[in-house]
Amino acid sequence: MKAVLADTGPLYALAEMLEGAILFNPEPSDYSIAADRLHRFPDQRITLVDAVTSVMADKLGMLVWSFDRHFTAMRVKLWR
Repeated sequence: MKAVLADTGPLYALAEMLEGAILFNPEPSDYSIAADRLHRFPDQRITLVDAVTSVMADKLGMLVWSFDRHFTAMRVKLWR
């Protein structure tokens, strides 16, 4: 990745990464569900990004590739 970025510039590198990627945006209800998840773990410093990621993974039936202990606390299915 660094070689591509250095040789061709950041826009080309971004285009290469996005080719074949499926982009999506969470819906407002996904943020509400994520906020509810945050309230279930007041003793954890879980970010809204992690909580939204967990909601989207559940919604799409996908595994999350992470070693972040917060995903384990939220009982997210992990890919390892």
